[in-house]
Amino acid sequence: EPNSKYEGMKLAALGRSRADWLLGMNLTRALTLKKALSGERTLIAVGRVQTPTLSLVAKRDQDIRNFKPIPFFTIKCTVSNGSTVFSASWIPKNGQIGLDEERRLIDGTVAKTLISRFQNQKTAKVLSFSKEIKQKVQPKVFSLADIQLEASSKYGFSAQETLDTCQSLYETHKLASYPRSDCQYLPESQWEESKTVLTAIAKTLPKFLPLIRQCNLQIKSAVWNDKKISAHHGIIPTGQDGSLEKLSDKEQKIYELLCLRYICQFYPPYKFYSTNASLAVENETISPGWKAVIAPEKNEEEEEIPLLQEGQQLSLKDVKLQQEKTKAPPAFTEGTLIAAMENIHNAVEDPKDKKLLKDGDGIGTPATRAAIITELKRKGYLETKGKQIHATALGQQLLTVVPPLIKNPALTARFERVLKQVENKEVLLEQFLEIQKKFIRQEIASLFKKE
Repeated sequence: EPNSKYEGMKLAALGRSRADWLLGMNLTRALTLKKALSGERTLIAVGRVQTPTLSLVAKRDQDIRNFKPIPFFTIKCTVSNGSTVFSASWIPKNGQIGLDEERRLIDGTVAKTLISRFQNQKTAKVLSFSKEIKQKVQPKVFSLADIQLEASSKYGFSAQETLDTCQSLYETHKLASYPRSDCQYLPESQWEESKTVLTAIAKTLPKFLPLIRQCNLQIKSAVWNDKKISAHHGIIPTGQDGSLEKLSDKEQKIYELLCLRYICQFYPPYKFYSTNASLAVENETISPGWKAVIAPEKNEEEEEIPLLQEGQQLSLKDVKLQQEKTKAPPAFTEGTLIAAMENIHNAVEDPKDKKLLKDGDGIGTPATRAAIITELKRKGYLETKGKQIHATALGQQLLTVVPPLIKNPALTARFERVLKQVENKEVLLEQFLEIQKKFIRQEIASLFKKE
């Protein structure tokens, strides 16, 4: 294709790069100077991506610090059809008093009234019952964000450690494909190479040989889809075999994760029974919810609901009122922070900004997110404690002096809205840059205006 067809993409990329440079350089200098004028010589480094990322972590830390557990009540009981005993929980009906906005029962008086009504009843009537086989398709292969999240959760690896490990598997050992990918799919043409890849996995990881022998090479999962391929395909093992002795412990762990996800593509979908039941006690509804019974083996942690019929009377036993407490949101790990950066639209309220950020894959790129977190740690704005990552006192202090828009991911949405016009040649690159310069001048002027 003629290169001129993609000139708009080049101009948009140039605009993004130059605007980031202008914003970071000028506002970092301005904010640092303003701090120095107040007698504090502290670097105040800001950036279109790194500052909203720091703000994400600081807000989560604040939510955890300020969290106050709210007590709520649940009503649970056991039900029997004569041969099988299973548990059920009370489901509040529409218009039920004593609930909060998340439909949790928080009024103790209402809870006691309900439990007394339940305890006076001996039977439950089956309102509805359904049981059907459902299936869950094979998991997609890893994008960089996915493998960073998995390695953080399973092994406590930092985002940069995972990226570096994937890079060495790709570049040094030739055992994995290109790692800086935001894609979870594979080209359909590569399906024909699957036997070669599985053979290489078996040679490199003999312990996976029993799994590979059970692979069905006739299965072509939904992961093979040309229409879903972006600039790169998902991260997978290559057809190159290697020696485990030459791999570090981290490289072995990451390679195994990649291999297992690839092997899954040649197994049939996971099938399970989905059971839904609704029972009536007096004028209240209880339900065991849905339970997945894995075929052919049953998960021991799950109850199996017997076959029931509408109108059937069941014995109601052991009714209990339990008081529980809401839990604080979990602290970020590097893996969940990467995921939050990728899904930053969830932190934005404006519908247009939300759509732009969702369509544009969030803030940062698969290739830069780990480096941004590493840089924030290097500057002393973020710190890790075990698997968790937190904003430092210095990072929190920085956010108190940074203009609101600079720490808001909506700034990226505003960038991208105009950059899309640059790409489509509806707006000149020079016009976009003038808009950014005007914005930066206004921000600097507001920093140094006389009180």
